[in-house]
Amino acid sequence: MDTASNLISALQWYRMNDHIYKQTLIPNVLKTFLGELGQCCPLQIAASISEKTVLLWIITEDDDEETEGQIYLAQARTNAKYVEPDGFSIDCMVVEKCDEIGIPPHYQTLFDRNPDFKNTPAKYQPLYIIEH
Repeated sequence: MDTASNLISALQWYRMNDHIYKQTLIPNVLKTFLGELGQCCPLQIAASISEKTVLLWIITEDDDEETEGQIYLAQARTNAKYVEPDGFSIDCMVVEKCDEIGIPPHYQTLFDRNPDFKNTPAKYQPLYIIEH
């Protein structure tokens, strides 16, 4: 086998293992984050995945400083667990309902307490519905 073939084989192996690694790591990162939120319950949480970061778009009630603080604490605790060993982190964008800024189209809704989601196109519908 020549050098080019070895390099191609190595790249294919890396891509396959990186994909498997991300498929198991990302759900664990999200479960950790959601677990760290405790009793706090934002209106909506959506996620987008970049190379080494889970980007979260979180919509809260207006002036809900307690929830916002809990979100950032959950982010810090999750990052403390995954950044050093895995190089993976969470980055949160917290938006209040009164800002009237919706979830960007490239984010996948994880859950939604908003009962009006039924008018949302199927690919943007939440994975989990939280009854409140």
